[in-house]
Amino acid sequence: MQEATVAFADFQTIKERIKQAIDIVDLVGRYIPLRRQGRLFVGLCPWHDDTHPSLQVDPQRQTFRCWVCNIGGDIFSFLMRIEGIEFREAFKSLADRAGIPLAPPPSTAGAKSAGSSGQVSKSALLEVLAWAEKKYHECLLSPALGEVPRRYLADRGISPETVAKFRLGFSPPQPDWIVREARREKIEVSLLMAAGIVGRSSTGVLYDRFSGRVIFPIHDVQNRPVSFGGRILPEKYGVKPGIPFGAQAKYLNGPETPVFAKSRMLYGLGQAWQAITRAGRAVVVEGYTDCILAHQAGFPETVAVLGTAFGDLHLRLLQRYTNQVVLLLDGDEAGRRRATELLELFIAADVDLRVVTLPGETDPADFLTQFGADALRDLLTNRAVDAFEHARRVFVGETPPEDLAARHRVLERLLRMIAASPVLRSEENQIREALLLQRLGQNFGLSEEVLRQRVAELRHQALARKLTSRGMGSSSSGGIVSGAKPSSPLSRAGEGEEIPARWQRELLEILFMDPNLIEEAAKNISPDEIRYPIYREIYRAMCSLARSGKPVNLDQLLLHFEDPDFHSVLVCLEEDAHRKRLEDPREALRDFVAVFRMRLTEEEIPKQMKKLESGELTEEEQLLLLEQIVAMRRQRASPAVPQSE
Repeated sequence: MQEATVAFADFQTIKERIKQAIDIVDLVGRYIPLRRQGRLFVGLCPWHDDTHPSLQVDPQRQTFRCWVCNIGGDIFSFLMRIEGIEFREAFKSLADRAGIPLAPPPSTAGAKSAGSSGQVSKSALLEVLAWAEKKYHECLLSPALGEVPRRYLADRGISPETVAKFRLGFSPPQPDWIVREARREKIEVSLLMAAGIVGRSSTGVLYDRFSGRVIFPIHDVQNRPVSFGGRILPEKYGVKPGIPFGAQAKYLNGPETPVFAKSRMLYGLGQAWQAITRAGRAVVVEGYTDCILAHQAGFPETVAVLGTAFGDLHLRLLQRYTNQVVLLLDGDEAGRRRATELLELFIAADVDLRVVTLPGETDPADFLTQFGADALRDLLTNRAVDAFEHARRVFVGETPPEDLAARHRVLERLLRMIAASPVLRSEENQIREALLLQRLGQNFGLSEEVLRQRVAELRHQALARKLTSRGMGSSSSGGIVSGAKPSSPLSRAGEGEEIPARWQRELLEILFMDPNLIEEAAKNISPDEIRYPIYREIYRAMCSLARSGKPVNLDQLLLHFEDPDFHSVLVCLEEDAHRKRLEDPREALRDFVAVFRMRLTEEEIPKQMKKLESGELTEEEQLLLLEQIVAMRRQRASPAVPQSE
């Protein structure tokens, strides 16, 4: 997608205007529920497995920071991290949101092409997906093309208002309909292919993947279309898929793209997340129609999985908005067979995961049609059981079986799940584990102590097997640790880089406390003398801003850098500096300069001694170097007074 090119001065001005126009609390709140805590807003951090709100948003400074990840920044770095995009895309997205035009404006044709490089940006994909959603929706509303699919939706009980809310659509049974529409509006077909809308047959024929299907747009949490689902109309409606090749399944989802991943998204979340926050729960169903009819019946907190089983990533996504998730399972054998995986999710995640199994073999849409909203409300309110109880009922019925062998097998299965959980083995969840063991003891007539001993044995056996498989040598898993924190920008020193020492950081903290000291600092310490790259570039930027007469503050420095790692460090530095509140920053700077010089000398003397002992110098060079070493040792013993104004 062609990007606007902006002169540097204009670019900085526009960047400042964007920051003034967009409130960071509003931006973060579009992705994560926030609540006020004093002068700040707090929420669950999306970058680690957060159960206690550790993400803070400061409306005064217009910054965010997670105190666990040590990740922070401004609106630009937040959008880059949360959507996984580069700065240019974040800049354009926020400019669009703020209503600030970029000059020169991109041409219509250029904005709708994949570009000569072949690389398609996320913003370009989102733009063409929004265009396709509009075309499919207009087709459904068309008197001629949309009459039959509208009748199907009406027969399912979906109202016109709900059709508009979910932007439902229709792709007519003409294989190249969307391709012809795109070419007519000068949109490159390569964009449609990259977005998963158009496919290419083995003979090279371009076709609409969803031809002849009712279209269910799939939205992200910002309610932007990121893909589509399509359903074939039942035979009685007389509409067949428009392609003789490709997938003919009743339901079809778009392929994964840079903006769409089935395992990380939930249908309806863009419409539901605010209702989830208000209701204090999320209701999860299995189908598009189930979700849509639940919303229509007065359950706007409902979402649906996208053709995959409800998994850990879905659970983590919903934990941003609520701590209670209710799975509404179809009343068939497949729904009951999921007891094991649901129990593993329940044990491994610190969340209130509940299960409602519908009677008979009904699904939520059928249940609502037959029994109504009040009956479903009663099930959700009074009949939901946690996943542990659901699994127990599935495994053993309402009471443990009388067969001792069967009783032992069921109990062993449940205990192994508890023993395998990494969460319950942590100190924070000992109470939760004790409660689960108490419940098992009550159901099986055993003491909690006996069960606890068996869990300990199972963990010991698992550890022994792990050590044996490693040859008894290694204590690290070598794999991905569930719930591991993302590395902080301060912990990612590359090969050959010095891990930042506390004394290097102190210089920047002092200058944040009193930017008037930057000139004095620059007289004594060159930016090139700062060893850690991020600190060096921040110090260089401070000196540059001061020389140009611009204010040196967090806002200006955030504008200066595009890299979100720099933003994280800047926010941490500024907040730590303000908490310290030194009585005399000037004296602290002079102390720092003295220590800095002494440290440099201590590092230099061994290098020079090694050079002296190498035997590669002439006698005259050796004497000269020896004099320098003696001078450095005297300087170390009696540091020079730093230069001041």
